[in-house]
Amino acid sequence: MKERTEIAVFSALLKKQLRGFFSSFLGRGKKRAGKGKVILFALLFVYLFLFFGFVLYGMGKSLALPLHEAGLGWLYFAIAALLSLALGVIGSVFTAEAELFEAKDNELLLSMPIPSWMILASRMLGLYVQSFLFGTLVLLPMDIAYFTEVSAGAAAMVLSALLLFLLPFLTLTLTVLLGWLVALVTKRMRNKSLFTMILSLALLVGYYFLYFRMNNYLTLLLENSGEVAASVRVFLFPLYLFGRASEGALLPLLSFVGILLLVFGLVYALLAATFRKIAAARPAVRTRYKRKHLAASGQLNALFRKELRHFLASPIYMLNCGIGSLFLLVLSIAAVIKGQAFLDLLRGSIPSFDAYMSLFAAAFLCFLAGMNYITAPSVSLECRQISLLRSFPLETRRIFDAKILLHVVLTAPFVLAAGVVFDFVLRPGLLMVFLIPLCG
Repeated sequence: MKERTEIAVFSALLKKQLRGFFSSFLGRGKKRAGKGKVILFALLFVYLFLFFGFVLYGMGKSLALPLHEAGLGWLYFAIAALLSLALGVIGSVFTAEAELFEAKDNELLLSMPIPSWMILASRMLGLYVQSFLFGTLVLLPMDIAYFTEVSAGAAAMVLSALLLFLLPFLTLTLTVLLGWLVALVTKRMRNKSLFTMILSLALLVGYYFLYFRMNNYLTLLLENSGEVAASVRVFLFPLYLFGRASEGALLPLLSFVGILLLVFGLVYALLAATFRKIAAARPAVRTRYKRKHLAASGQLNALFRKELRHFLASPIYMLNCGIGSLFLLVLSIAAVIKGQAFLDLLRGSIPSFDAYMSLFAAAFLCFLAGMNYITAPSVSLECRQISLLRSFPLETRRIFDAKILLHVVLTAPFVLAAGVVFDFVLRPGLLMVFLIPLCG
């Protein structure tokens, strides 16, 4: 009877976790997503899967045959596994930290007669689904590319299909371990959003750095495949076992599963021992009151400060909606340091570049400025608070003015700074000196 009750409780927790995972894509709330929204999301997911699959399939075709002929077919699968791990960890680390340790129902569930290990296990299985989706996005097209280029036996195909379900456990292990470290570091922080944003930016910069240099790395890999293979065997031994198992070797598969179970068990035991303490922790905020004069401010100023605080308190909001300002800042610094070298490269690649460089600069500024879309999401983020705002003696226009002003303040200075830098580097005519910053 007790076992049946525990199974029923665990099933309910798992269903809740999976429902929350899919509702995060289809929209939250009591009202179920309509069929049109579900179909649109499915089509978007298929499009993204096919797009990334096409890119990875092309990369796999260029690597599969040369590595196989060099006797390093296992290295191909090890590289695919490494890419899968990187994408899964970058895409899920903050989700893991939020789902495991910062879920809004943590205190409610921990106050119930539910073992903490059961709560943790249900949430980790929910995260496994996400890790599996990321892993399949990389491994499936690269497996298809290998088996279309190389004649392999049935054992290799069967074991590769099995490893599609096993590798996400390693991704999950690394993800929850990093999420645990982030939760441990930030549980007493007062300005946690700043730390989260800096870490997110570091991961984003690392991703783009690798993406833009991927062709160089692939060339170096093919030229130095022997040295790379030796390094993987020494420093990434589990991935070596993964590669050997993908070629159809049974003993490396068993060894990989053994290492996976050991590492996953240790990480799970660590999380289970600290889950209740971290999940129930609240930052200790001590504020010493200082007597001071209160200054009155206008309606627009007060609403603007509210919007700014809301923006700075949400790392996801900042990264998704203010990324254009970051790119403008990075571009301005890069133009000052490497502007002339970049111009020489463009002159050699684009015919008649000098005649249209001012137009290119203005269009590029417009494109980067357009990547900021702060006002529109701020309206939907108000949610139920909009009714509270409208209950004040405020004109509705003032509320929207503050939201628009936030977008202008967080975008215009970066556009103007980048425009001035472009003027300094390009040395355009007198008219374009003013038009380039103004067009942005």
